[in-house]
Amino acid sequence: AYVAVARGNKALDEETLCPATPSSITVLLVDVTDPMTTAQRQDFLNQLSQLKNSIPRYGKLVVTKVDSSSSALLQPVIVRCNPGTAKDVDEWNGDPQGVQKRHDKGFSAPLDAAFARLTNASAADRSPIFESVQSVTLTELAGPDVVDLPRKLVLVSDLLQNTDAISFYKGLPAPDQLT
Repeated sequence: AYVAVARGNKALDEETLCPATPSSITVLLVDVTDPMTTAQRQDFLNQLSQLKNSIPRYGKLVVTKVDSSSSALLQPVIVRCNPGTAKDVDEWNGDPQGVQKRHDKGFSAPLDAAFARLTNASAADRSPIFESVQSVTLTELAGPDVVDLPRKLVLVSDLLQNTDAISFYKGLPAPDQLT
């Protein structure tokens, strides 16, 4: 029985709760360069709750925000893996209460705090959305160690690019500007 339980439990990083190889990768890229209205904020939190609950056991969620400076690769706001819930184990092959406690304190609560911080972000004068998508794709979704994993990019944005090179506020760019 001990061997069966030991095989079913993966070693997890203490901070991120991620195993050496996650079961999937989801990147949430949030454009916080424009403030949200009260209704947008509530919808955002509702959608994020659904996203958080959709991450499978040992799945990785990387939360990143669009940075008004597009000169460097984006760094995550938070990275967490879902360690599972009480429903994923039973008394015979694990500790349901311990697994649920780890989920609530190490996965759910830190993500909720990060989501709340994102809703309070202030406006910026630049919105390098294209560059931000490229950044998270290169850093989180395109490495050789993740090519065989299920991967998903979730973009929360008004999709209004605003940089010196391309600004949707001045009109739609010519196709050759987008290459």
